[in-house]
Amino acid sequence: MLSQFRDYKKILAFIVYIMFALLFWPFKVPLLFAVLFAFALNPILKKVKIRFPKINRDKTLVAFTLISILAVFCAPLFILILSSLDQIKKVQTGSLDQLPIYQQLETVLKATNTWVQSISTQFGVDLASYVDLNAIY
Repeated sequence: MLSQFRDYKKILAFIVYIMFALLFWPFKVPLLFAVLFAFALNPILKKVKIRFPKINRDKTLVAFTLISILAVFCAPLFILILSSLDQIKKVQTGSLDQLPIYQQLETVLKATNTWVQSISTQFGVDLASYVDLNAIY
């Protein structure tokens, strides 16, 4: 009788595992990334724990490590987003000529204009009668 109960217990455990897998199947990629991140973070946490033995709680250590790693990666991204927003505000206010990319584009257009004018004078073609290149910029 006890062996039959063990068999039912194994079958029930198998059914619970299958149901758990089916329930979390849509979240397989985030769960996999979380597991890989935890495995990658484990050696760093061990080194920090050796370096700072006064930190008793693992939760504090994990929180501190995650915040420091996120700060290192998010700070440049935050600065980039703020500078992009500033550039967009300049475009919206109409001060487009102050943007560095606009100034570089204007320099390239002027250089292209002088190059095309020099080539046209070498071949004896007057491009000013066809297209006004100064109207582009």
